[in-house]
Amino acid sequence: MEDRSDWFTHYSENIKKIVFTGPVKAAENSSYLFAGLTKLTAIDNLRQLDTRNVTNMSHMFSNTSLTSLDLNNFDTSNVTDMSGMFRKTPLTSLDLNNFDTSNVTDMSDMFDHSQITSLDLSSFNTSNVTNMSDMFSDTALTSLDLNNFDTSSVTTMSSMFFSTKSLTSLDVSNFNTSNVADMSNLFNSSNLSSIDLENWSTISVNNMLGMFDNDSSLNELTIGDNFELSDDANLPEGVSIYK
Repeated sequence: MEDRSDWFTHYSENIKKIVFTGPVKAAENSSYLFAGLTKLTAIDNLRQLDTRNVTNMSHMFSNTSLTSLDLNNFDTSNVTDMSGMFRKTPLTSLDLNNFDTSNVTDMSDMFDHSQITSLDLSSFNTSNVTNMSDMFSDTALTSLDLNNFDTSSVTTMSSMFFSTKSLTSLDVSNFNTSNVADMSNLFNSSNLSSIDLENWSTISVNNMLGMFDNDSSLNELTIGDNFELSDDANLPEGVSIYK
């Protein structure tokens, strides 16, 4: 927690609103910048925050009471770490269409435990991302389109869709998992009735613990020749497996 801002250390229980009255240059490491300000409900004139030099936005808005955010002027072209950026927020929607994620390597916990119900991530470039663990876990998402996701560099997807109770369908058939080592709890406690993993490869996987644990709604699982299902994945009894 040493990365938390001075705001959290001294004023976490008092700050309800932040107003930018002029240009402010954000630090290269802006992790936890607003994090932990549990009473914070609004940030005015956020467009005044110059993020051109920022490389770390980890947990930037996490654990706040923000219900809306205008990030249209955010320059994220140099950011490598977006882990936990919107974690534990009451945000129900976000416009991230202008986000440049071409240099991001860590998206773990990015939306974890948020109240977001819908996300348009069609502009996301994930070609350099290696960590997607808990990225959408415990969210309120009702739909999610990840057809544009390039997962060829990802090494861990642990708990990526853990406890996504409101998500009843998910198309991850185009995921490239050839470098993924950790798939533990990937779909644990989800509400999915069918999952198509026909094109997935488990050649690099060394951890599949609880991958399908507590998936009581799961009826069908489709896998291909390159997918080896381990016993500790805890696939529920009665699930039809198609190859």
